[in-house]
Amino acid sequence: MKLIDFIICDDIRNELGNKQSLIGVYGENIIFNVPPPEKGKWPKVLKLAFFIRIKLEQDDDRTKLNKFRLNVIFNEKIKTLAEGIINVDLNSKGILLAVVFNQFVFENSGLMSASVELMDNAGLAIHYFEIPDKINILEIN
Repeated sequence: MKLIDFIICDDIRNELGNKQSLIGVYGENIIFNVPPPEKGKWPKVLKLAFFIRIKLEQDDDRTKLNKFRLNVIFNEKIKTLAEGIINVDLNSKGILLAVVFNQFVFENSGLMSASVELMDNAGLAIHYFEIPDKINILEIN
């Protein structure tokens, strides 16, 4: 298995022709623009989406893939955001996970990372992928 994309953005929209549009893709920072009276006031809420594509290699056992778990690592604390079933066709060349949170809560500023675990029926981890770089969560005015 190979991680192709692990993108964090504002929204993911399904388009005609089985396509996805990623709206507001984040790079190394998620910045909250706040007026001076609001500076330092947390939590802050934002719509946030995760777009994850994983390529399946020819020798990967597709029959074992059953579940996924999406985690966020924020200031070194791990929190599970979502868990779900993966329906992998035996002829499939990849896995696409698109998860959108309408009310993602940031408790404070800091460093964020994210990971996804692929698991078997028993919930045992088969593969683990993490975004390559941490994202700075900060506010400016």
